[in-house]
Amino acid sequence: MTKKAWIYSGIGAVALVAGYFNYFGEDKKLDTLKKVIETSNAIYKSADYFVEAKKQIDYVDDKETKFEVAKAIVKGMTLSGDNVVIDKLRNLVLKNNILGVSENGWKFNASELRYNKATDEIISEAGVAAINEKKGIHLEGKKFLTTTSMSHILLENGVKFEVGRAGLRGEKAEYDDSSKKILLRGNVELYNSKKDGKEFRGKFGDMNYDVEAGKGETNLPFEIIYNETQLDAEKLVFYPEENAFHLEQNVNLSSKDYKATLSAIDKKAGEELIRFLGPIQAQNDEYSCSMNQAIYDSIKKEITMIGNIDIVSKKGDRLKADRAVYHEKEKVLDVYGDGKKVSYEGNGHHIEAKEFQYDVKTGDIQVLSPYRYRNQKGDIFEGNNLEYHRESGKAIVKGEVKYQSRDYTIKTMDLDYARETGILTIANPYSIQTKDGSTFEGKSAVYNEKTGELVSPGSIYMMGRDYVAHGHDLKYNNHTGKGSLEGPVNLLSETQNFNITGDRAVFDQKSGAVMGNVKGNLQGTIITSSKAIYKTAEKMVELPELIQYRNPQENLHGSMKRGEYFVENHRFRGKDFIALRAGEKVSSDYAEYFTEEKRAELTGKVRMENADQIVTTEKASYEFIEKYAEIPTTFQLRKGQFLVNGNSGNVNFITQKLNVIKPNMNSELGEYFEAERLEGNLKNLIMDFRDKVYGKTVQKNVLSEYHGEKARVYLAKEQNQYRAKKLEVFEDAVFTQEDKTLKGKRGQYDFDTNLVNFYGDVFFSSKDGSIRSDEMIYNTQTKKAKAKGNVKMNYRK
Repeated sequence: MTKKAWIYSGIGAVALVAGYFNYFGEDKKLDTLKKVIETSNAIYKSADYFVEAKKQIDYVDDKETKFEVAKAIVKGMTLSGDNVVIDKLRNLVLKNNILGVSENGWKFNASELRYNKATDEIISEAGVAAINEKKGIHLEGKKFLTTTSMSHILLENGVKFEVGRAGLRGEKAEYDDSSKKILLRGNVELYNSKKDGKEFRGKFGDMNYDVEAGKGETNLPFEIIYNETQLDAEKLVFYPEENAFHLEQNVNLSSKDYKATLSAIDKKAGEELIRFLGPIQAQNDEYSCSMNQAIYDSIKKEITMIGNIDIVSKKGDRLKADRAVYHEKEKVLDVYGDGKKVSYEGNGHHIEAKEFQYDVKTGDIQVLSPYRYRNQKGDIFEGNNLEYHRESGKAIVKGEVKYQSRDYTIKTMDLDYARETGILTIANPYSIQTKDGSTFEGKSAVYNEKTGELVSPGSIYMMGRDYVAHGHDLKYNNHTGKGSLEGPVNLLSETQNFNITGDRAVFDQKSGAVMGNVKGNLQGTIITSSKAIYKTAEKMVELPELIQYRNPQENLHGSMKRGEYFVENHRFRGKDFIALRAGEKVSSDYAEYFTEEKRAELTGKVRMENADQIVTTEKASYEFIEKYAEIPTTFQLRKGQFLVNGNSGNVNFITQKLNVIKPNMNSELGEYFEAERLEGNLKNLIMDFRDKVYGKTVQKNVLSEYHGEKARVYLAKEQNQYRAKKLEVFEDAVFTQEDKTLKGKRGQYDFDTNLVNFYGDVFFSSKDGSIRSDEMIYNTQTKKAKAKGNVKMNYRK
């Protein structure tokens, strides 16, 4: 028995004795007397409880103890209340202002509860609020069941669960300390526990809340309504203390203004951004759209859309982008391509740009980036500043612009275009490219779309596919391709290296341009003529009148008639060709002169003169730099009184080398030589004849003849005349004069001394006999011979 129990027994004994004497003294019955002991500022201790109270009342007969304004400790739990009773079964009953505090961080408030000592259960059906201040959790319910450890808490009937701003109502809530989770079941409803004017509500199946992680979740279909917007999904994870959540599976958003389906919605802790994950499909009364994802900034009141954005209006407008930002307040949408192009299509108008702004209310577009705009007619505008007004279909083009119609393309600043009249006024410097590929650049211009007339006063450049023309006061018809350019007119082709200037040009894009009083530079060759016609299709300049030309680099000049200059292969063609240079003249009936190679293909009466050498033929190729002539047909070369004829050959007038096929050479003195080939040097005057060589000379009416496989003729110049000075014959040399014949391996004839020298197995024969020797000298004038070495004679007697 505790000390207090002994005290109670003593007090009881005193009360019993006093009662006895009183009973007998007043003659009353003892069985009507109740034994009550009352103690102030009491401390009660037992094996079950420790109680501190303002007042303690013990009912001895009923074996109950009542406490007022008491605090009891039961198995580590503190229970306090205005009225606490320990009944005869040693259970606790508490009423009014009850507070229970457990060792695991939970506490509760109630107006009435009981504690069952045998089961260690705390029970209430008068409404309890269970609180975990550390985790910010508030649970309420009419029915309450737990233990002194509060390791398991059960709330039923009108259950409320509040954490952070989130409030949930349900039929039943259970907390398990081992899992640190709260399970809320039965018609779960969401509400705003803060009552801060941000009204939202929702309906769930079961809801699990992890106390330690501060995380709630459900895997059952649910709905949330916020400001008349309904959200449906099947899976939710939320962190109310961090204001973060993630929901997914069959996510739908709907309100009176729009509907949307998406994959998930996500909000991370510490951010004011809500992420909508797709694919997303949404629509309202005016628009339908799709995208990969979207982000809502609750501070800026902006929605950022990302990936494969496709927005279509009920009016047929369509917008595609990689990224877009919708500003709720201004009702405008900024769209971006992020490396690609954003596009708009509507009412026959099409816009592509790096980015632009779209007014959701009006459908108007403003572009301040590189764009491409196509109107209903198919005209294309390209620039950096465009305003498009949807209702009127009007486009306002500012700054630099490229305007492309079916017939032409214009680059300029600030176009003035009157669609009703078709008049396009260009007040600033411009560039126009027509459908035929021609380009015009000028200071200003007026173009009439209906007539095709273009008038551009002042200086102007016109660029064709391979030329540039410069002049003044252009008149051009885009429909016919015909026009005129006042002079002086300059026609230049850097690619083909020609430059022609005339006093006026009349041109036709199909046939070409005609200019008068022409001066030109064609691949370094300067020409003058009274008329020139540039033919576009043939890429050729026709010069029908007399052409004078000169090439300062080569010191060459001359003339030609009815000339044609072919631009691509830099080739002149004409009649009566003459080319002159100091000590040199080339002429022919017809000629093709290649200005780049400085080569002429000559036909007709061809004549090539160089110093005292003249070549005539019917066909030749002549290179003016090398002074080299290739002659494929019969020709004649005259040097002094010598003539060289051949079937074909070539002559280099610089090296003076001559090559002839089937040559024959003769002089006015009767000298004659022929062979299959000739290799000559007109500089050192040596002529080498090859294969089947034959030669003859006549001196004092006496004929001398020569045969051999190889022969060399040495010429000499005397008093501006050329003559044969010496002849050498190799390989089976034969000399014949009248009845005399000389044969040997090698022979030599000196025209100055009239001596014929033969060497190597020499055989001399005449009508009188023959001589054999190693060497023999024969005088063609005295007709005497002298033999040397191994001489054998055979003469008739």
